[in-house]
Amino acid sequence: MELFKVCEKDTKTKTYSKEGLARSEVVDPDLVIKNNTTDWINEIIERLEQLIDDHESEIETLSAGKGKKTNKGKITSFMTFSNNHKFHIAKLMAISRLVVNDTIEATEVDLIREELDFYLESYFGIEVVVMNLIYRRLKEVELISMRTERECLVVESQDASILQTGRIL
Repeated sequence: MELFKVCEKDTKTKTYSKEGLARSEVVDPDLVIKNNTTDWINEIIERLEQLIDDHESEIETLSAGKGKKTNKGKITSFMTFSNNHKFHIAKLMAISRLVVNDTIEATEVDLIREELDFYLESYFGIEVVVMNLIYRRLKEVELISMRTERECLVVESQDASILQTGRIL
């Protein structure tokens, strides 16, 4: 009987009354967690894009003039870092779409939060094999990983051709 009273009160409450307006402020806790997770993913993507921009500007300064031949090792390492960041951006964008579409629970993404924060702090020493293991905990991401890796390989081959030819395609 109590449940019926609550239900009846909710249906008869007018939308713009004091009670109706106060009730609309109540937010679903799952939606809050989902929004926090997507916000965190977007922050990580922005930080990675900033790092890519920094690396690209460093590559341009190193490859100016005769520095292209003398700084080839540094240039390739910066290109590798940029490609690794692009790999993570592609994965995180896919994860964000999966969270928004409710394919993955937002709490599952918390499994990789620490590892990605560690990656951002010290990406210079992390190998590609370790990077791939970060996303192994999320099963749905495995379905899209083949496509993402192919896209990263295409970008990497384009970057290598830029390094060899010295011109942007």
